[in-house]
Amino acid sequence: MGINDDEINNQARTLFFRGNELFNKDLFLDAKNYYEKALGFFPERRSILYNLSLTCYHLEDFLNASLHIKKLIEIGYKDQEIINLFVEIFLRKKELNSALDYLIKIYDQDPLIEILYGVASIHFYKKENDKCLKILEDILKKDDKFYLAYALIGLIYADKNKLESLNYLIKSVELNKNYSQGFYLIAGTYKELGEPELAEEYYKKCYNLDTKNNNCIIEENLILPVICSSNYQLEKYRERYDNNLNQIYNDTNLSGLNTVDFPENLKFYLSYNNFDNLPIIKKKNKTFRKIFKKINYVSINSKSNYNSSSKIRIAFISEFLTDHTIGKLFQGIINNIDKKKFEIFIFHSYKTKDGFIKKALDFSNFKVITLPKDFNQKIKILENEKLDIIFYPDIGMSSDLYYLTYLRIAKVQITSWGHPETSGNETIDFFISSKLIETQNAQDHYSEELILLDNMPMYYLKPKLKFQKVDFNSIKKYACPQTLFKILPDFDNIIKEILLLDKNSEIYFIKDKHLYWYKILIKRWNKASIDTNRIHFVDSMTTKEFIYFCGNFRVLLDPLYFGAGNSFYESMVYGVPTVTQPNNFMRSRLVSGAYEQMKIKNAPIVGSQKEYVASCLKLANDRNHNFFIREQLLENSQLFLFENSKSISEFNIILEKLLQKTDAKANR
Repeated sequence: MGINDDEINNQARTLFFRGNELFNKDLFLDAKNYYEKALGFFPERRSILYNLSLTCYHLEDFLNASLHIKKLIEIGYKDQEIINLFVEIFLRKKELNSALDYLIKIYDQDPLIEILYGVASIHFYKKENDKCLKILEDILKKDDKFYLAYALIGLIYADKNKLESLNYLIKSVELNKNYSQGFYLIAGTYKELGEPELAEEYYKKCYNLDTKNNNCIIEENLILPVICSSNYQLEKYRERYDNNLNQIYNDTNLSGLNTVDFPENLKFYLSYNNFDNLPIIKKKNKTFRKIFKKINYVSINSKSNYNSSSKIRIAFISEFLTDHTIGKLFQGIINNIDKKKFEIFIFHSYKTKDGFIKKALDFSNFKVITLPKDFNQKIKILENEKLDIIFYPDIGMSSDLYYLTYLRIAKVQITSWGHPETSGNETIDFFISSKLIETQNAQDHYSEELILLDNMPMYYLKPKLKFQKVDFNSIKKYACPQTLFKILPDFDNIIKEILLLDKNSEIYFIKDKHLYWYKILIKRWNKASIDTNRIHFVDSMTTKEFIYFCGNFRVLLDPLYFGAGNSFYESMVYGVPTVTQPNNFMRSRLVSGAYEQMKIKNAPIVGSQKEYVASCLKLANDRNHNFFIREQLLENSQLFLFENSKSISEFNIILEKLLQKTDAKANR
């Protein structure tokens, strides 16, 4: 007797649902076997083919994933879910051009908006935003309620104008109140704009729609303000962050996840304060290691001994080795390391922007690789190079590369002061700093072994600008040319006192790229009865414009607790004095360390807010005192600060020693 249709249906249904159960447990290989058996009964069933394609995608079997999704399209299934998965698969296959040709051909046969949106998405991933926008505009002419078009426009504007981006994202969820990803993107935008309460609200809305999105829970519970409205708000959110880490750690539903879709960094803003952040960062790392199984990976390469007869293979991994503070701080080190001893690798993020520094590094005799978005592919690429040392210049600044720092890929893994804060991570072995910027008990603030050089740990190229002599009487008095999230509430007292005591003075700041943070600061200052009519915000500038801007002031203000770094070096083109008040943490001591290296007499290094204000007023109003400091800075920066070859010699020696030391320790 043959099998009737009901029995076939029941058997196929059982296989399919069993596949779903296994898929939801991240047992993709087992799930694939069940889906393939179900497909034997119904070779053109949409649900089976789609789930099988998605499973192959998770298994990184992109060939079969693409074959199954193409079959769906070719038998007539062209809904948005299928087109989106098609684009994702070909993005991972790194075959966007062939995907584009395929979709254009399909669109010519069947001009559906869903297919056209797929074409727009491919242009977006290829960073062809103008082409993408043109197609999205055409889509909205055909259907002005196509919510995904608004969301993608929002993503295009994300780097240029957060408020404009936000408007489009909000429009997308107004049109589709079940669009969970839209709520997630809105929450992330509010987080970046410094509106933590609104961000929390939208993360909750997202999670209510998609309870599988565990990142919503993590993001919502670990959010921090960008610009603090008060010390009370700062302390309240830190306490909340700390308590929520405990709750997340104990949440059994958030344990051992196999995802590679990680939340944002969530560490960066912990640093902008006067607290010892090591305990809370270590707790965060411990929590994330429990949540995300993938980040506990240890490569077999990290256990092999260094071959002393060959060159040391060292990798510099950063999103910002381009025209960015990190590129400016570390290009000199990378370019001047001893090529006879070291083989140099540079790993960019797929998010790394083009720039002169990037172009110069890319065309040097280094092996340069851009890491893809996919986390598993990142691991494979790094492992393939059999690295001896990995150097992360700026742990905590890139959400794309941050989770790599949890892995053990190389025998020696190092960080430094690109983001001047401990990683708190057991897989980062050493932190390279300097005796000039650390206190006697500094090791207490680091999870890494602290390596102290005699010089500032950098080889900084002097900016190639023509010096223009300044007229003391014609230049302005005060500027604080720092990123605005460094301006903490305790610094407000200094601003207020300067304006009160120097009656005709004004203070200049630089607007943030979102044109939003500075408005939060103005509100805070108005509440503190600071005369905001005498505070001016200027637009952001090119490097050349920034240096000229700094040169047109008598004195620069170093923020409390997290001071200037790169900007101080750039200000030395004009020798503009910066008043600084260092504390126990390295992040506040970069300016004072540079003064010490330059051997500046009577440098404006102060020990209290009262001394800070007095030093500012003296430099701003006493021409002789100002020029005494300025002339030293101009002369001694040439002698001791810019292009300091001693730091290169120290780097060459210490990198080799750290590798030998680690080998010896492993062989005991």
